[in-house]
Amino acid sequence: MKTFEYEGAVNTLKALIKVSPDSALGYYYLGKTYDQMKLSNEAIKYYKKAVELKPDFDQAFIDLAITQEMQGLTKDAINAYKELLKINPVNYTVVQHLVQLYIQNKDMESALILLQDMARNNIGGQESHRKLGLILLEMERYEDAITEFCDILRQDPEAYQVRYYLASTYEEMEDFETAIEEFKKNPDFIDLLL
Repeated sequence: MKTFEYEGAVNTLKALIKVSPDSALGYYYLGKTYDQMKLSNEAIKYYKKAVELKPDFDQAFIDLAITQEMQGLTKDAINAYKELLKINPVNYTVVQHLVQLYIQNKDMESALILLQDMARNNIGGQESHRKLGLILLEMERYEDAITEFCDILRQDPEAYQVRYYLASTYEEMEDFETAIEEFKKNPDFIDLLL
């Protein structure tokens, strides 16, 4: 596969799964090979077989969902990520992909629920709280966004990007005085404000 001899790789992997039909890795690499060949439907079929045989096979689930995303099968990709999270709820990479899909599909409520769960369980650290604040800002839940941003800044006063979001939230609320005060605390904006 690494030498781009895909036909040989397919033949070898098919021979492997004929001898060992319960080889999740065999099906997975067959899926990877078809993915490399840009034969997404075949890739999806073999990724599904790999996760059927080994339900805790994180990488197979991720590659399945990414291939489904690339094919425009968003609902299938969301379901694949959700299935994996049932097995491995602390897989931050999967949560990030799922949140991104929810946002792309304008399903802010589902993204919010997932991010709140991450923040509550301390998964993803400051980044989870930052994204949660941004979702709340997008949903015009300004007071909740301010709470998230202030919590981050209490722990890390030099999180200037978060301070920018906080100032922007005040600006959205038309509390311009507080917004300017927050912008002034950000060294990147002091020159612009003077």
